[in-house]
Amino acid sequence: MAVNRQIFLCEDSPDGIFTGVYDAWAAKVPHELVELRTARPENLEFFCDYHTSARDEEKAQKVRRTMMRRLGARGYESLYFACASCAPDKGTAVFGSISAVLRTGCTMENQKNPHIRRVYELQKNVGSEYHHYLGFVRFAMLANGVLFSVIEPRNHMLELLAGHFGDRLCKEEFVIYDRGRGRLLYHPKDESCTVYEGIRLSEYEMEQLRESQEDYEALFAAFCRSISIRERKNEKLQRQMLPLHFREYMVEFHNLSPKTTENGAFYDEYQPGNVTESEKRTQFLLENQKQK
Repeated sequence: MAVNRQIFLCEDSPDGIFTGVYDAWAAKVPHELVELRTARPENLEFFCDYHTSARDEEKAQKVRRTMMRRLGARGYESLYFACASCAPDKGTAVFGSISAVLRTGCTMENQKNPHIRRVYELQKNVGSEYHHYLGFVRFAMLANGVLFSVIEPRNHMLELLAGHFGDRLCKEEFVIYDRGRGRLLYHPKDESCTVYEGIRLSEYEMEQLRESQEDYEALFAAFCRSISIRERKNEKLQRQMLPLHFREYMVEFHNLSPKTTENGAFYDEYQPGNVTESEKRTQFLLENQKQK
C-alpha cells in the first residue's frame, strides 16, 4: 500500500482537472492520499510521489458524463464553477467531492464532507464574480467592427462568460480579453467561442484601443452623470453593489480630461465628484456627434 502522498499535476482548466481526476482514480491509490495541483511546485516535497496528468478530452468527457448522470446539471455546475476558481486547493476539493459521490453515494448537498463543503465555498465565490461580470463587462467597437472588452478577474471567467455572451451576441464578432492571465475569448459571427492562451497586449496597444473610442466613452460617461440623482448619492452602497476592482475597465468610472472639438470649442468630460451642468454637457456632446 502506498504511504506517500500522491500529487497529480494537471492543467489549470476544467478539462485539465477532470483529466487529473480520471488519472488519480485509475492509479488505484488510497483516495485520502491524493492531491490535485494546477501549478508545479518550485521545490519538491518529501514523502510525495509526483505524477504529470496531461489534458485529455476523452478522459475529461468521461468524468463529465459520469457527474452529469450521478449529480445532474446542478451538481455538475458546482464542480465546474469550483474548477474556475483561483484557489490552489480546488483540484483536491473537486477530486475529494467526486470520490465521495461515487464511493458513498452522497450528493453535493452533504456539507458534512470537508471536500464538498470546500467546493461549495469555491462555487459561491466564483458564482458571485460571474454574476457581477454579466452586468459589468463593457464592450467598445473597434474600427473593423469587432466588439472588444477588457477584464481582469480574480477567477477564470472566460469559459463561463462564453455561454452567456455567445447567446446574447450571437450575430456579433466580439473579443473578451483577460489581461491578468493573458487569455482571450474570441467569438466569430454565428459560431462558437474559442479561448486562446498566451496573448499579451502591450501598454501601447491598450492605449490605442482606448483612444479609438474616446469620444463615445465621454458621451456615455456624461449620460451616466446626467441621469444620476445627486441627493441620493450613496458611495458606501455603491461600493457594496459594485466593488472597486471592477471599475478600472468600466467607462462610466474613467477620469476623462477636457477635450477640444474640431471647431476649437472645449467640453468638460465626466469627472467623478464634479457638480456641473450635466444636462447641457450631454446635449452638447449629442449635437457634436450629429455634426460629425
